[in-house]
Amino acid sequence: MVAPGRDSEKIKFKRTEGYPTAACVIHRGPYNTIGLAYSTVMKWIEENGYEIAGHPRESYIDGCWNKEDPADWTTEIQVPVNAKL
Repeated sequence: MVAPGRDSEKIKFKRTEGYPTAACVIHRGPYNTIGLAYSTVMKWIEENGYEIAGHPRESYIDGCWNKEDPADWTTEIQVPVNAKL
Protein backbone atom coordinates (compact mmCIF):
# COMPACT_ATOMS: atom_id res chain seq x y z
CA MET A 1 0.00 0.00 0.00
CA VAL A 2 1.25 3.48 -0.85
CA ALA A 3 1.20 6.04 1.94
CA PRO A 4 -1.11 9.00 1.28
CA GLY A 5 0.40 12.34 0.43
CA ARG A 6 0.33 15.35 2.70
CA ASP A 7 -2.69 17.63 2.69
CA SER A 8 -2.25 21.15 1.42
CA GLU A 9 -4.54 24.11 1.00
CA LYS A 10 -5.46 22.89 -2.50
CA ILE A 11 -5.38 19.12 -2.02
CA LYS A 12 -6.84 16.90 0.71
CA PHE A 13 -6.19 13.17 0.93
CA LYS A 14 -8.91 10.78 2.05
CA ARG A 15 -8.88 7.02 2.55
CA THR A 16 -12.06 5.30 1.36
CA GLU A 17 -13.31 1.74 1.67
CA GLY A 18 -12.65 -0.53 -1.26
CA TYR A 19 -15.22 -2.03 -3.59
CA PRO A 20 -14.77 -5.45 -5.22
CA THR A 21 -15.45 -4.34 -8.82
CA ALA A 22 -15.03 -1.00 -10.53
CA ALA A 23 -14.98 0.35 -14.06
CA CYS A 24 -11.90 2.55 -14.38
CA VAL A 25 -10.49 4.94 -16.93
CA ILE A 26 -7.33 7.05 -17.01
CA HIS A 27 -7.76 10.71 -17.97
CA ARG A 28 -4.70 12.55 -19.20
CA GLY A 29 -4.95 16.29 -19.52
CA PRO A 30 -6.44 19.32 -17.80
CA TYR A 31 -9.35 18.95 -15.39
CA ASN A 32 -11.69 20.97 -17.61
CA THR A 33 -11.78 18.04 -20.07
CA ILE A 34 -12.35 15.27 -17.49
CA GLY A 35 -16.03 15.12 -18.44
CA LEU A 36 -15.02 13.27 -21.62
CA ALA A 37 -13.49 10.48 -19.53
CA TYR A 38 -16.62 10.28 -17.38
CA SER A 39 -18.78 10.01 -20.51
CA THR A 40 -16.59 7.21 -21.81
CA VAL A 41 -16.68 5.12 -18.63
CA MET A 42 -20.44 5.65 -18.12
CA LYS A 43 -21.11 4.52 -21.70
CA TRP A 44 -18.90 1.46 -21.17
CA ILE A 45 -20.80 0.56 -17.98
CA GLU A 46 -24.15 0.78 -19.76
CA GLU A 47 -23.02 -1.14 -22.86
CA ASN A 48 -21.38 -3.96 -20.92
CA GLY A 49 -24.16 -5.03 -18.56
CA TYR A 50 -23.12 -3.25 -15.38
CA GLU A 51 -24.85 -0.81 -13.05
CA ILE A 52 -23.29 1.85 -10.85
CA ALA A 53 -23.00 0.64 -7.26
CA GLY A 54 -21.47 3.65 -5.50
CA HIS A 55 -20.07 7.12 -5.89
CA PRO A 56 -17.34 7.64 -8.50
CA ARG A 57 -13.85 8.34 -7.17
CA GLU A 58 -10.95 10.26 -8.62
CA SER A 59 -7.36 9.33 -7.89
CA TYR A 60 -5.03 12.20 -8.79
CA ILE A 61 -1.79 10.64 -9.97
CA ASP A 62 -0.10 13.71 -11.48
CA GLY A 63 -1.38 17.27 -11.34
CA CYS A 64 -0.62 20.91 -10.66
CA TRP A 65 1.48 19.96 -7.62
CA ASN A 66 4.11 18.06 -9.64
CA LYS A 67 3.57 18.78 -13.36
CA GLU A 68 3.62 22.25 -14.87
CA ASP A 69 1.96 21.34 -18.17
CA PRO A 70 -1.75 20.45 -17.76
CA ALA A 71 -1.36 18.01 -20.68
CA ASP A 72 0.75 15.88 -18.29
CA TRP A 73 -1.86 15.70 -15.52
CA THR A 74 -3.17 12.15 -14.91
CA THR A 75 -6.35 11.19 -13.06
CA GLU A 76 -7.85 7.73 -12.60
CA ILE A 77 -11.65 7.66 -12.46
CA GLN A 78 -13.06 4.66 -10.59
CA VAL A 79 -16.79 3.85 -10.68
CA PRO A 80 -17.94 0.99 -8.40
CA VAL A 81 -20.15 -1.40 -10.38
CA ASN A 82 -22.22 -4.57 -10.10
CA ALA A 83 -23.25 -6.86 -12.93
CA LYS A 84 -26.92 -6.41 -13.81
CA LEU A 85 -29.02 -9.42 -12.89
